Amino acid sequence: MSRLGRNDWFVIGGMLLLFVALFLPWFRSEVIEDVMDQMARQLGGDAGDTDTGVNGWHFTLGWLAWLLTAAAAALVVLKTVDVEPRLPVGLSVMVLGGVAVLMLLVRTIDAPTFLARRYGILI
Repeated sequence: MSRLGRNDWFVIGGMLLLFVALFLPWFRSEVIEDVMDQMARQLGGDAGDTDTGVNGWHFTLGWLAWLLTAAAAALVVLKTVDVEPRLPVGLSVMVLGGVAVLMLLVRTIDAPTFLARRYGILI
């Protein structure tokens, strides 16, 4: 693993960071939480913890972006064991990472209107 350069470690670290970020809350529905709170008050109870949040695994673009970054990290690791793919590793990693970033930007910008963004999507 000592043959990995600084940029290679950034690719692997980015893949791990995205993996963790997929478990964090990305969106939450304030409308559903308000309805559940009102229903609980009308019934004379407590709504308790009504977490209506969703994480990155709920969205196809989220886990597909992670698969692309995992493929980029695999290419970087394969380079250290002298397995040379047909395409240049640097170009392949750049394209895979760029497509993953675009997928995540689409999910961030084109959020469903009834959902509020949470901190997980910003990582």
